[in-house]
Amino acid sequence: MRVIGVGLGRTGTTSIQRALEHLGYHAYNFEAVIQHQHFDAWYDLVQGQTPDWETIFAGYDASISWPACFFYRELHAAYPDARFIRTTRAPERWAASVKRVFPHMAKLQAFRFIPRVQAMVNLMNTMMIPKFGSFDPHTAHLINFIEEHNRAVQAYFPPEQLLIYEVKDGWEALCAFLGHQVPSTDFPYENQGDGFVKQMLERFTRSDASRA
Repeated sequence: MRVIGVGLGRTGTTSIQRALEHLGYHAYNFEAVIQHQHFDAWYDLVQGQTPDWETIFAGYDASISWPACFFYRELHAAYPDARFIRTTRAPERWAASVKRVFPHMAKLQAFRFIPRVQAMVNLMNTMMIPKFGSFDPHTAHLINFIEEHNRAVQAYFPPEQLLIYEVKDGWEALCAFLGHQVPSTDFPYENQGDGFVKQMLERFTRSDASRA
């Protein structure tokens, strides 16, 4: 792994993923977890088992968003020469975004009769819910959570190995940190919103329900 995002999801991670792809990286994210059915691998990691990073990240040289962002210490130990990026966003706006997404994730509970959905629900219940409090988290709890995560990440990494980044910073800050020339194309600002999450989860359950 060459580049590892340690910022929480919903902090501009889709934009930076597209930017990394433009620079030639192949970035792992939650969609990759679904695509490769890595639910059990991350569940085992939450339970304290030794991660097989090379298997999880096979074919990827970058990682963005959750679930990997929760394991920045383990990833730093495994990839000490990687470059780490903490994307950030105003805590209040981040909390509002998360609160719009979680109801869609909660609806997965109704499809637990599908084995793959059950595996995903198990992962959410053991990794996401303990951190966010519930499928209907309080705004104050979310704000405290992202602020504490950001503080912990910044305290952990050497300054020269961590980029604190907002997508409004565009190409210049990102390319300077990674050692790339600034592309001539516009920075790929993307805001998928909660509609994207809803559609992704609907495709996920529909494809399995049709086979159940």
